[in-house]
Amino acid sequence: MFKNMKLRTKIAAGYVAITLILVGAVVTTLVQVNKTTEITNRLVDLRAPTAQTSLGMLNGINHSLAALRGWMILGKDKFRQERAKSWSEDIDVAFQELERLSLNWTDPANVERLAVIKGKLGQFRQYQQEIEDISQTIDNTPATKILFEQAAPQAVILASRITKMIDLEAKLDATAERKALLGMMADVRGTTGLALANIRAFLLSGDEKFKSKFETLWTKNTRRFADLSAQVDLLTPAQREAFETFSKARKIFDPLPPKMFEIRGSDEWNLANRWLGTKAAPTAFAIKESLDGMITSQKQLLADDMVKGKNATATLTAIEWSLLIGGVLASVLLGVFITRSIVKPINRIVEGLTAGAEQTASAAGQISSSSQSLARGTSEQAAAIEETTSSVEEMASMTKQNAGNATEAKGLADIARSSAEKGTNAMGKMSQAIEDIKKSSDETAKIVKTIDEIAFQTNLLALNAAVEAARAGDAGKGFAVVAEEVRNLSQRSAEAARNTADMIEGAVKNADNG
Repeated sequence: MFKNMKLRTKIAAGYVAITLILVGAVVTTLVQVNKTTEITNRLVDLRAPTAQTSLGMLNGINHSLAALRGWMILGKDKFRQERAKSWSEDIDVAFQELERLSLNWTDPANVERLAVIKGKLGQFRQYQQEIEDISQTIDNTPATKILFEQAAPQAVILASRITKMIDLEAKLDATAERKALLGMMADVRGTTGLALANIRAFLLSGDEKFKSKFETLWTKNTRRFADLSAQVDLLTPAQREAFETFSKARKIFDPLPPKMFEIRGSDEWNLANRWLGTKAAPTAFAIKESLDGMITSQKQLLADDMVKGKNATATLTAIEWSLLIGGVLASVLLGVFITRSIVKPINRIVEGLTAGAEQTASAAGQISSSSQSLARGTSEQAAAIEETTSSVEEMASMTKQNAGNATEAKGLADIARSSAEKGTNAMGKMSQAIEDIKKSSDETAKIVKTIDEIAFQTNLLALNAAVEAARAGDAGKGFAVVAEEVRNLSQRSAEAARNTADMIEGAVKNADNG
């Protein structure tokens, strides 16, 4: 099929094939570049920002907890401000960014983690606010609240009433009985004061030794109070009034220390610390676990995308090299194939024209030789046929004309040979070569036509010479033989001209077909 195509069709087909190869290479390259770009954009715009934002939120949570602890311990407003700042500038901003990034996440587990974080953040915010609100108030330490609001007022009454009783006793006569009574009062006042001191120490430190000391002192206080109660008849009216007030206050105060000790020894003694450890910190830890899982997932996805990016780059490089080598090989093969398909028909045309030119030259040489032989025969018979002078002179004139025509045919044959040689040298320029070939073929066809006409005229001349020789009788027999030879040569020349014409016609068709 390809061999039967015209030259311009073959060249166009070659250009189309090269264009298809180029388009295929460009399309393949664009596909691979798009894949590499997609992976790179995912790394830059999704994976790294997600991991970084998760770390930012984690830092914000730690920052808020540190500020909360500072407020709980020191009670300075700057820690409250720092905690608020950690929420507004770190936690909330990070969460909004994570929600935006989650629209393009490829791991469903991370979306679930973000939903958990969203719920836990609301709880964490509420717990922190509750801790901040209570930590610097009396409600934060229930045992201390009992001490200040219930025990301390009664302790003041106890101290003031027992002191008044002692002061009144100092004004009375110091009998042995009164001295013993004064000793009871002093023991009660002393154990009461020391007991209160150990209560405060235990509430502040939680050290059991202070509780133990209180119990020892309060046991003595109870014993000496019982002794004093047994001697109530020795008290003056004023002392008895003070003692009654003291007794009422002691009755109220007596159950309070065990209650304070119980609260201080439990986990509820400091509510801010308790809520921090049981609410805020566990919630923060749950958020941290989700963030850690998200960060781990993003790191893994980041590593996977980096591997994919490297593989895509390596694949792109391999494809580029393959396309380059394949394109070069295809171009070379197409070039060789098209060149051969063009050169072979042209070579066949050149060979055909060269053979035709050689046959034309050979025929012209034979015609020239025959004409010269005819001229020599005519000269030799001139003396024998003087009586036929007019006919012979006409025949000689035609013979000379025939010789001139033969010489002209030889010159035209030389022109045909020169044209063929020029066609061979111009094969490198395909389009011009084809035009020259067609032109030379046309000129050669004219020459063949001319040779055919000369052969026809020579044949007529030979016939006329034979007629005249017949008229001359015996004197014209030799001339008749020569005329017969001339006629044979003219017929051979006509046949060679027809063969040459057929070859030229075939060459012209080959040139038209490429």
